[in-house]
Amino acid sequence: MSFMNMDVRWLAGFFDGEGQIAKFYGTVSITQKDITVLEDIQREYGGKFIKTGPKRDAWYLSFSTAEQLRFLKDILPYLRIKNERAIRRIKYLEACKEIGVLGRNYGKNGPRIRDYQF
Repeated sequence: MSFMNMDVRWLAGFFDGEGQIAKFYGTVSITQKDITVLEDIQREYGGKFIKTGPKRDAWYLSFSTAEQLRFLKDILPYLRIKNERAIRRIKYLEACKEIGVLGRNYGKNGPRIRDYQF
């Protein structure tokens, strides 16, 4: 399946089932054994691949903070399970963007992630 044929509603359902928005580390990723669908998503939204250990034998597609913002905003209207987490993550990322620290290590100068936890 090429991304051109991938509906954003389908992608939201796929992310609801296979994706994660990590509570404390702020990562947004999707896990799959077959890398093909992840490659299609990467072509549209970016991200980097991480191979899991041999026990799970799967791939993670992990998004940078700027990539997270675009990805989550696109699928948000169609999320059912991870909707609330996505809203909180988007608010956090927008707060970072507003003060000019999106995608950078901002230390004590940026918003506190705990203020946006779910």
